[in-house]
Amino acid sequence: MQDYIRTLRMLNSTGTSYLDNISYMYYLYDSLGRLTLQGEYTGKNPSSSPTVLVQSYYDGYGFVGGTGLPTDQFTKDTSGYGRGSLTGSAVTVFGSSTKIYKAFYYDIKGRMTKSVQNNLLSGYDITSTVYTFSDKPSGVT
Repeated sequence: MQDYIRTLRMLNSTGTSYLDNISYMYYLYDSLGRLTLQGEYTGKNPSSSPTVLVQSYYDGYGFVGGTGLPTDQFTKDTSGYGRGSLTGSAVTVFGSSTKIYKAFYYDIKGRMTKSVQNNLLSGYDITSTVYTFSDKPSGVT
């Protein structure tokens, strides 16, 4: 560890531009410690060129409609059953600015009953789960 620290200090003190070309990952969390943003930046300054790779949404569906999620396929669930759970995500496709959006819907018991996701073919992938009285999935479509 000391060699690493010594080397890092030497690079900073000599003013080389070596650190300007290194990519760093960053992670941001909400007040409950849940991961909300994951991304990368290049250089010494995190605010100079940040790229969001994964964005996670929790507790509600306020992100639907305003983030590229069309409201015809991604509905704003008003039941409140998603509270405390992951309700959606946006993942950047590697090497492009295209995003894959996904929304998760829950029942009164907190079980995921539906997920909707756009795909790279301009369509949607919808998965629905029906549960038995003993809380076991009886069918997934």
